[in-house]
Amino acid sequence: MAFSKLTMYSQKMHRTQDMIVFYPDPVDSKKIRRHGAKVPDGVFEYPVLYLLNGGGANYMDWPLQTGIQHYADEENTVIVTVTSNDRQCTMDYSGMTEFMGEELPKYIQYLFPVSKDREKTTIGGFSFGGYFAWRVGTLYAETFGTVASFSSPIDIITDLSIRPQEFYDLDELAKTDHNLLRLIRQKKEAGELLPRYFESFGDDTDMCFPVNKTAIAELNDILGNDNWYWIQGKGPHNLETCDGLIKYYFAWVNNGYDLPSNPYEAAFKRKW
Repeated sequence: MAFSKLTMYSQKMHRTQDMIVFYPDPVDSKKIRRHGAKVPDGVFEYPVLYLLNGGGANYMDWPLQTGIQHYADEENTVIVTVTSNDRQCTMDYSGMTEFMGEELPKYIQYLFPVSKDREKTTIGGFSFGGYFAWRVGTLYAETFGTVASFSSPIDIITDLSIRPQEFYDLDELAKTDHNLLRLIRQKKEAGELLPRYFESFGDDTDMCFPVNKTAIAELNDILGNDNWYWIQGKGPHNLETCDGLIKYYFAWVNNGYDLPSNPYEAAFKRKW
């Protein structure tokens, strides 16, 4: 495994953005898994996973609190951790959505041997970053074939309604594409391209399951059993729990986007 810390200037946000890119050791590249691809000149094009942090944190949270640097090697996947700005910035049209959906993938594809195939491109995140990843992936489904959330509030309207410190007109917000359930339903009914959706959270949390309970039912109504999967693991709302949840994600991908019940019990016992 190798990594690079990068800083790029975003034309969409009009400022610099930091990130870390983890990529597999080329010595092990012949062990490429089912979702890897070999191009004619013999260079491997790796699948890529973009990961966003939760509210108030930054691109260092995933590397410091999980084992993603090891998973890059184990899963032969390039993993990019990016700072997603706090709720005020991403909800108030700062250019972050366009940066994640347009600028960043092109930048990473230019610098690293990653696939441009949407089927091998995923965006995910923890907590609010997972909600934001779902929104970006839904709006830019031609770029992202899969979106993944780890302990995230998919029903953002309900989530914001129980936070007294937030000041939003929720009735107006519910009419916009920030309302994920509305956005996904509209695109589905219009026959537009959608990504696969993966949602996961721990069992010791007072936020994610209660907030997402109705969202899960509505997503079942919108998507049926096609192209989406949710699973409840073990642990509270933190990145230590997500270290196990992300193993569920990789198991889901490697099993053809399906999982039996409780496939990765040992994932929650793993410590780095």
